[in-house]
Amino acid sequence: KKMVDFGVISRELAEEAKDRPLKVRMASGKVGEAPYFVEYVRQYLMEKYGSDKVYKGGLRVYTTLNLTLQHLGERFLSEQLAKLQAESPYPDSIPVQGALVALETRTGHILAMVGGRDFKESQFNRAVQALRQPGSAFKPIIYAAAVDNGWRTIDTLLDVPITLPMPDGTVWRPENYDRTFLGPITLREAIKKSRNLATIRLLMDIQPQTVIPYARQMGITTPLRSVYSMALGTNEVTLLELTAAYCTFPNGGIWVEPTSVLRVEDREGRVLEEREHGEEREALGPETAAILVSLLESVMEPGGTGYGARRWYGFRRPAGGKTGTTGNFADAWFIGFTPQIACGVWVGYDQKLSLGPRKAGAAVALPVWARFMKAAHDTLGLPAVDFRMPPTLVRLDLCAETMKIANPYCPKVVREVFKPGTEPTDTCDLHRPGRRPTPSRRGRIEF
Repeated sequence: KKMVDFGVISRELAEEAKDRPLKVRMASGKVGEAPYFVEYVRQYLMEKYGSDKVYKGGLRVYTTLNLTLQHLGERFLSEQLAKLQAESPYPDSIPVQGALVALETRTGHILAMVGGRDFKESQFNRAVQALRQPGSAFKPIIYAAAVDNGWRTIDTLLDVPITLPMPDGTVWRPENYDRTFLGPITLREAIKKSRNLATIRLLMDIQPQTVIPYARQMGITTPLRSVYSMALGTNEVTLLELTAAYCTFPNGGIWVEPTSVLRVEDREGRVLEEREHGEEREALGPETAAILVSLLESVMEPGGTGYGARRWYGFRRPAGGKTGTTGNFADAWFIGFTPQIACGVWVGYDQKLSLGPRKAGAAVALPVWARFMKAAHDTLGLPAVDFRMPPTLVRLDLCAETMKIANPYCPKVVREVFKPGTEPTDTCDLHRPGRRPTPSRRGRIEF
């Protein structure tokens, strides 16, 4: 009617149009590339520049995203979530969710970000917005604090039952994942095999209040309670922050803030901001960081909780990492790194329900990590390089049984790393010419 009133069309044409059936063209419902990452960048720009400049200012934004890696992350996470959904106790009602983030270790560039199974279903970004318990994936921060405060890889921890009184009068009896006990074990064995009871005793020695400043220096901003259950990863974190914290180890102790935007220009081409990387600071000494790399490399070796990446998925590059599983299998994590890329994977339900029996980080999150990291390095043509170690780090061959400097008669020798001045100085006196060697009680392997 208004078109007739304003003379745009004739009354006859209007009457004819009213008699025609209305044709409706449905929107496709498609979302663009990397929707969780794009929304993450949009929120950053909105906070910094405001809606007028973002939507009307003609901004040109250059980001860190690598679309090749983004597609790999989406593919491998989607395939794993579909498999888990089919095995789920709620196959037709409650979706299994997951998230993946990949960072360049040196710069903190966000190379890939997947915040959930389907952006159309849920725009909640589980890589940056979800606060979840990391389980044992938090342990490397505790071990970093311990190493920085004098603990050595060969020092002994007790992996035996423990009972702790709680402030409310109850008693806490924590357990290992497999409900077994290994007795006296080294620091290296404790993290390699993710022994909860040994880690609790380590935390009791250095105290939780010692660990929190290290977590803060490594970029963890979420609330952290100073409790012994910190050893089991009961404090909630985000996937992005914990993955960035792991970058500190291969980066020589330097934490780099994760960044998504490299350069922003206005419509006239004026540069509004430009950076090569985010804020950085020294979170750990280079020797402490190198020892943590060595410890987390052990996790990927036979007997370690991350060995499946090598055994089942053929990931052969130098790498370190850590599994994480929370109570009742509500969260499954794997975070790991090479010298070039760090990647974190989380899987769980938004409702914090159990994924099911034995759905631990090694079984649920590690396959996504291993497939992604193998494909990412191969696709980008990245060379397989060793981690850089500071020249001051002391490397020694030790007798696996006595943990003293190995002599020619020691039946099994392990290579260990030390801060200068903390290395053993005595030579093994157990194994001598003519003496029949005794088998190693701990059955150590060479690291």
